[in-house]
Amino acid sequence: MKKFLVSTLLVVSMTISSFAVDIVAHRGDNQFAPMNTVEAAKHAWFNGIKYVESDFYETDDKTMVGAHCNKTIRMLSGDESLDIKNLTEASCKNINLANHSREQAKGYKFVKLPTLDEFLWAMPPNAVLVFEAKNFSDTYADNVEKSIKRTNTKLSQIVFISFREDACKGLKKKFPQCKVYFLLGGGKVKKGADWAIAKCKELGVDGVDVCYKLDKKGTLVCAEYANKIKDAGLGFWVWTVNKKEEFLYCKKIGAEAITTDFATKFKPLR
Repeated sequence: MKKFLVSTLLVVSMTISSFAVDIVAHRGDNQFAPMNTVEAAKHAWFNGIKYVESDFYETDDKTMVGAHCNKTIRMLSGDESLDIKNLTEASCKNINLANHSREQAKGYKFVKLPTLDEFLWAMPPNAVLVFEAKNFSDTYADNVEKSIKRTNTKLSQIVFISFREDACKGLKKKFPQCKVYFLLGGGKVKKGADWAIAKCKELGVDGVDVCYKLDKKGTLVCAEYANKIKDAGLGFWVWTVNKKEEFLYCKKIGAEAITTDFATKFKPLR
């Protein structure tokens, strides 16, 4: 009996220690290609990273473009006049996100600003796009749906995330089959797990994707918070973890997915 208990405990211990966490490539594998581009996404996907996160805006003419913010596209392109809301599908073709010396050092001379269609066309079977909605409108979800249908993308290949409550609620209503996670900064994580659980229920979403550092002091989200979220039947993801010891910590407390700028580097830590 004693021998059986020891063996059982050993098996359980091995199971826990070998728990695999999903790695999410933040804005693609951006150490190897310009961030938030198809090239960065493909580098991650074709190097064994299933989940790639990228940001998407709906422009004034209803084009869905992959971009984090005006500051980023201006820095990468060298064009200070660019404004995401004014972009069109045609104008995206001429915007070079490899004009910055840092991107040229990665071996790129021209990388266009991508549309959602281009991301979806590039996605291999069984890969997943973690789609961050940066803005939202009455037509946003409909335009996402049009891209999905044009590219014959399976809904199982899309996970939605957003800091915006209207986007989380609207996308879950439009795509009930897809997972939707509410993004939380450190300040909102500090409100506690009960607040997050109530908010998820209010929005009808599947879980939270939290900033693992709660403040400038480096206070980390704790296992108790993670356990409460998961015990409520919600998903628990974390962002953006770029140190090995902190990656392992987030894995230890039960994060189901960890977003990082070093996706391929951290693959062995899964």
